[in-house]
Amino acid sequence: MKMYRFFLPLMLLLLLLTSCRTLTPGPHEPTVGGDCQSGIEYQGRAYSGRAVWQLLGINVQSRQQAIRDVKEVVEIYLHESANLCDLYRRGALTGGDYADRRAALAERFAKLVELNKTHPVAQVAAPEAPFYKESLAGLNPVRPVRPVSLRLEVSSRGRVLHSGDELPTGSTFRLWLDLPQTTYLYVLLLDSEGDWLRLYPARLTGTDNPVEGAVTIPTDPDAAFEVCGTPGEERLLIFAQSEPSRAIENLLAEVETSPSRKRAAYSAFVRGVRIKQGLSSGAPGASQVTSKFGQAALEFVIRHVPPPGR
Repeated sequence: MKMYRFFLPLMLLLLLLTSCRTLTPGPHEPTVGGDCQSGIEYQGRAYSGRAVWQLLGINVQSRQQAIRDVKEVVEIYLHESANLCDLYRRGALTGGDYADRRAALAERFAKLVELNKTHPVAQVAAPEAPFYKESLAGLNPVRPVRPVSLRLEVSSRGRVLHSGDELPTGSTFRLWLDLPQTTYLYVLLLDSEGDWLRLYPARLTGTDNPVEGAVTIPTDPDAAFEVCGTPGEERLLIFAQSEPSRAIENLLAEVETSPSRKRAAYSAFVRGVRIKQGLSSGAPGASQVTSKFGQAALEFVIRHVPPPGR
């Protein structure tokens, strides 16, 4: 009887301690109730199987290359989600590690869903498919990427311009860019007549790639680009990447060997910069963007108008 009286308070104490630990998880413990979800997390819900494809609105039986590329990346997400869950259940991951890695996975997947909403994969045409595939590589959950950021300033005779500002025929402008990290930089100028010019890297403006720090285009302080030809919209497309862009470099090489492809490349570059803007943080028309996914892009518009009096 004495033994029973001795052990009863001890058992109650152990029960209370166990209950307190269960009801009050540590600050880094995931709220998974002793288990975890093996699906891909998006907006508080775990998706797996057919539900993933319904979320993305794609037909997995399609033979379109862009859809096949998305399917391949999504299958990696599914595998990684299941693998994290398995590691957590087996005790190979602490609660904090599990929560952190699952949150990082969910962040990348949310960006993939967002990219598919703004640029539905089923509508990706062949010319811009390389840009889409390159963007998917930045969202691959098992591929390490280095963040990049970009700041652009366009000026005309000392006046700083904003995207959408007007410049009359005969005006000149210069570019200044700030790249805090080592970055592969590509700059294109698309005119209102459907022609385009590579501004960087180029023989007259600099060929170093990657670059870091301040970049001035043109490099000669006394030189500038002149607004000429037919009035309309002039577009500056700026790509900043942690790795070389095969999509851009291959397209530039194709045009050099086949000049007749230059007009077709125009629309591919426009679509390409907008796809890569989907991986960037920054409002449309912003002069500064960042990307956690190794690919940032800007589109800056100059409205070319006739000279005064015409």
